[in-house]
Amino acid sequence: MKRILLIDDNIFESENSIKNLRNQYKVDAVSYIGTARYKLKQSIDYDLIVLDIAMPTQGLFDLSETSGGFITGLVYYERELIHLKIPVLFWSWNADFEGELKNKKWANTDFLLKDVDENHLLLGVNQFLMVSN
Repeated sequence: MKRILLIDDNIFESENSIKNLRNQYKVDAVSYIGTARYKLKQSIDYDLIVLDIAMPTQGLFDLSETSGGFITGLVYYERELIHLKIPVLFWSWNADFEGELKNKKWANTDFLLKDVDENHLLLGVNQFLMVSN
């Protein structure tokens, strides 16, 4: 079973979507980047990271470099996750990020727009993993 690390400051908002994802994957859902760092240092081999883009800086990054938390996930990816070679699916309510991410042309990344449909996360992860493998 594939393992996913989901990083979102408000996992309760997406609780049902995450529950649906757990029907097919082993999911570690965390609210803090510090917790994600800890999980990634353990001997867990993740097949995918789902990363919220707009999150509080949690005291780990300057507000100025994250546009007041608006792009904390992108800064975290560029600073720490890009080197891990784990595919990353960026996840946000803001559709404007999709174009910005395509301009960056990062390997093994994509964008999924958050949706109130509880199946959107599972469908987006399935599609991304199918394309990236």
